Amino acid sequence: MAEVGVDMGRFPSSAHLCKWAGICPGNHESARKQCLGKVPPSNRWLRGMLVQMANAAVRCKTSYFASVYRRLAARREHKRAIVGVAHRLLIAVYHMLKQHQPYRDYRASDAGQYAQEQRLKRLQQQVERLGYQVQL
Repeated sequence: MAEVGVDMGRFPSSAHLCKWAGICPGNHESARKQCLGKVPPSNRWLRGMLVQMANAAVRCKTSYFASVYRRLAARREHKRAIVGVAHRLLIAVYHMLKQHQPYRDYRASDAGQYAQEQRLKRLQQQVERLGYQVQL
């Protein structure tokens, strides 16, 4: 908290805070091809602390952040998945400080259920785009 402070009025949105902290995802696009980039250089002390917090958060198997890690780690390597969890942690901290509310943890089962419903919805839309009728 010493690195950021408690006054979130300096940052118009959580995206601005994540950019300042250097924990936002790096993207590089050229000729309509998207490539993963490095995270931008920024506050290394805060970024290091957020990565440590993310590593600790994913060890609790029933937490929301552990389910986020499992989803990201299925597609990315460990370090990139941890940076993704750190990004989500910083967004949560931003909203807690901005709204003066305590943290409410979503259960991992709820997050997994929601992700499964969204995946089914996406797959249904893809099949319908191919011209088939799908009823679930």
